[in-house]
Amino acid sequence: MHVQPDSLRIASTPQGKPYVEGADAIQFNVSHARDYSLVALSRSRDVGCDIEDRFEAADVDRLGPLVLHRDEAEAVNRLQGQARQDAFRRCWVRKEALLKAAGSGFLGDPRHVRPEDSAWVVHEKQIDASCTAAVAGTDAICAWHLLVPAEWD
Repeated sequence: MHVQPDSLRIASTPQGKPYVEGADAIQFNVSHARDYSLVALSRSRDVGCDIEDRFEAADVDRLGPLVLHRDEAEAVNRLQGQARQDAFRRCWVRKEALLKAAGSGFLGDPRHVRPEDSAWVVHEKQIDASCTAAVAGTDAICAWHLLVPAEWD
């Protein structure tokens, strides 16, 4: 199907997930962090993504009980310091990417969701020491193309 770019319109579902009106063959999702933006595209199925470059120890203490499954919380809480924050960030991006792909985001209770138990394929990538990204979809293969701030000028 050939569609003129100026005829495309972005809309959102009642749950807030964006989509391209009239172009069902194109699925996308977006996320941004302080220094990064991530766009996930799929020509086949729903897709979700998340990128995070934050989470301090206080964030883990405050947000962990609200979003982590019991098993995830046990694994994260066995760690200390930066390793604990990094593990929490990995859990967060994987879970948010999956929930966004499913169309609900954090509207439902994320504590009941574990990416490992899902039919979705979750791809994760460490962008730098404090930034992690994930893309969830049904495709076993995921290509990453990172634009860094210096390339935006």
